[in-house]
Amino acid sequence: MWGQDAWCYIRDKVRLVEETWRVLKPGGTLAFTDWIWGSNNPSEEESDFLMEFMVFPDLQTLNGYDELITSVGYHITEKEDLQEDFAKYMDIYVDTLKNNKDNIIVGFGAELYNEAEKGVLAWQKAAQDKKVGRGLWIAKKNE
Repeated sequence: MWGQDAWCYIRDKVRLVEETWRVLKPGGTLAFTDWIWGSNNPSEEESDFLMEFMVFPDLQTLNGYDELITSVGYHITEKEDLQEDFAKYMDIYVDTLKNNKDNIIVGFGAELYNEAEKGVLAWQKAAQDKKVGRGLWIAKKNE
């Protein structure tokens, strides 16, 4: 079972992990990546803006996911902090947005473009400041 950068949209992560355990066959593998809080804490104002911009109900931490995964019985076989990689991709998101500014304004208006730019720049800065990141986990369900 796998997931890619989508668990950040799930409010009840405990239930999510419990459900993966319930449906995964013994000996099966759980593998996923997700956006997470980084090693430096954002201010309350920053975290509120970041979460609202992406419509995330909740983010986990690298170690927080470890605890959730192992609490139901999984054995983590691989874990990776993808913080540096995440910051590089945020730079790409910003470049992509700015390179398509005219098309976005024509299609959706300047106000939407300005709000999108504000949000993406905030995420880029938070990633560079190690306030947000991305992680990878691979875990086995014991047979």
